[in-house]
Amino acid sequence: MRPLVPHDPPPPDPSALPKPPHEPPHDRFFEEGEEPPERFDLADPAAYFFDTDWKVVPRRWIRQACNHYIPFLKRSWWVNVILGPGWLLAAHPFACGLFILFEPIATMWLTRWSLEHFTQTKVTTHGMKTYGALLYLAISMAMCITIGSMPVTVLIIEIGETLESGEPVYALAFSGALVIVIIAVLAIRGRLTRFAAILIVDRQMKTGQAMRLSWRMWKGRFWSLLAWELLTVLAELVGVAAFWVGIVFVRPFTTLFWSAAYLSALGEFEDQRPEH
Repeated sequence: MRPLVPHDPPPPDPSALPKPPHEPPHDRFFEEGEEPPERFDLADPAAYFFDTDWKVVPRRWIRQACNHYIPFLKRSWWVNVILGPGWLLAAHPFACGLFILFEPIATMWLTRWSLEHFTQTKVTTHGMKTYGALLYLAISMAMCITIGSMPVTVLIIEIGETLESGEPVYALAFSGALVIVIIAVLAIRGRLTRFAAILIVDRQMKTGQAMRLSWRMWKGRFWSLLAWELLTVLAELVGVAAFWVGIVFVRPFTTLFWSAAYLSALGEFEDQRPEH
């Protein structure tokens, strides 16, 4: 640094300099010439990824999914036809392993295509990196369902035994507990993973980061999103029960619905019909 000479003005007193109206919540060093982002002073780090005040507007998401359904179905039907039998055979250990390996590929394609239909822009994925993150997510989902199936199995056995012994009151109590456990498992799985797959594909996030942000996106709107999560699971189960043919028509709609919800949270939702 050049030493001060007598004719140089004295340096300003740091304590006399104007201060910002509030302290920035993030301690971030910027290189010389690097400018901070426009919203660097947001108090909630999650606000950099989505609108923390976003609203649950299912009617709008359904309307948008309906507008894009036919072209999206024409583009994606073969993916669900190929993987459809895996939904029926997922209870078998070997088939379940294969299903977990191939399901992330379908998730990556369907999620990317649904976002492209809404935004009319190309979504770029990172090949094996994106697949690996989605595979880790699929394994996490399988572990969550496996752990949750343990108390479900016990409760089903107890319900059968109490009915055989002529104790309907206990059977009713166990049935209520069964419903609560199933809803709790689906709620945890949905909150952790419902938006995580979209974040992995759209923002190239790591699995853990995407799951944490997905959990955060449900904050303040848990019960509304849980209701639609349960309806989504029910619709897909009905589609699988129809000898997997139903899933070919159901899954494109549910994919579009949740992609619309995701874009709504990001403030990027455009309510318009697709161009033909």
